[in-house]
Amino acid sequence: MDTAETSTGTAYDTLKVQVLNGSGTVLGTLATYSNLDAAPGYTQRGFDLSGYAGQTVTLKFTGTEGSKYQTSFVVDDTSLDVS
Repeated sequence: MDTAETSTGTAYDTLKVQVLNGSGTVLGTLATYSNLDAAPGYTQRGFDLSGYAGQTVTLKFTGTEGSKYQTSFVVDDTSLDVS
């Protein structure tokens, strides 16, 4: 994640990772990242979805950016491991 934001205390730009059921209802938010989490390069993230076993769910990534400075949230190489 890269940002041009200069604030060290306010989250102007966010990326939410949510789990939705078949009707589109949010069952949970797995993570919320913001310009405050900026770091150079790529960072691998993982989530435990075992609480949703047996259900049909959708993972939703929602980015929201303020109007002043750019923050780049990059989602790449997603995968799901089932055991």
